[in-house]
Amino acid sequence: MFNFKSIFITILYTRWRLINVDFIGCEDFISQTKWDCNTYKYYFQERNLMHTLHCLAYDQDTLPNAQVNVKLTRNIKKVLKIDDNDENSLTLEENIRIEFIDPRLNFNDCQNEFRYSSEVSKYLWKPEFETFDGSSFNPKFEIAKLSKNGGLIFQVDPNQVTKIRCSMQFGWYPFDVQICTHNLIMNESPENVVVEYNLEKSLQNTHPDPNFDVKLNEGTCDEEAGKQCFPLEIVLTRKTGNHLLHVFLPTFMLAAASIMSLFIPPENMAPRMSLSTSTCLSMIVLCVGAK
Repeated sequence: MFNFKSIFITILYTRWRLINVDFIGCEDFISQTKWDCNTYKYYFQERNLMHTLHCLAYDQDTLPNAQVNVKLTRNIKKVLKIDDNDENSLTLEENIRIEFIDPRLNFNDCQNEFRYSSEVSKYLWKPEFETFDGSSFNPKFEIAKLSKNGGLIFQVDPNQVTKIRCSMQFGWYPFDVQICTHNLIMNESPENVVVEYNLEKSLQNTHPDPNFDVKLNEGTCDEEAGKQCFPLEIVLTRKTGNHLLHVFLPTFMLAAASIMSLFIPPENMAPRMSLSTSTCLSMIVLCVGAK
């Protein structure tokens, strides 16, 4: 009976500890105004971060400062697919990186750098973004790093794939140029968040598209009240070499050959019919190959 009672009391105490774990040690925690590097490393490792933020009364929905300076960097890693037949879309991999300083996490000049998963980094403040009309793009910052002086770095998932719907016009095919708009919208007013926008215009493609030359331009976009827009235009210029060599040149030669039949005397019916038939059959083969 005594053993059962001891076990029961131990279970109740353990459960109370688990329920009140967020409130244990906060008084001693806050009283430390100057930490050494070992203490800093202990409190800000991933398994202790949530408890640390709670004891610091950290609010992830509140701006770090009255005005936050953010560095935003974008670059297109790969253009995976260009669909100009059915969906008129562009599929690509993009890297987005934001950097800023959160003074609420500034305790010392230790060289420790912490890397947090998406489950933990969601408790840290970062600018909010929204999906741009015409694309399935919604940046998800899966990687977070905390460095000295409260420096924070967020990056999107490196395997995230973005699909953009483009408004393509084919009136000048195959001499057409298509422009796909891929703007990034931040739900933060410029009075609160000042952004330094850096767009890297060099593609990292190792396998260029066989039908298009791809170029990046900064472009322009209209900003709504309380939001900021960071433009990006992807310019697709169709390569005309294959079309000229495999479509226009054979068609011109067949048209010239069909006209040549008019210069054969009418009494030579067999040569005229042979040339016309050959031209007709060649045009059929060309059309089938084009499909």
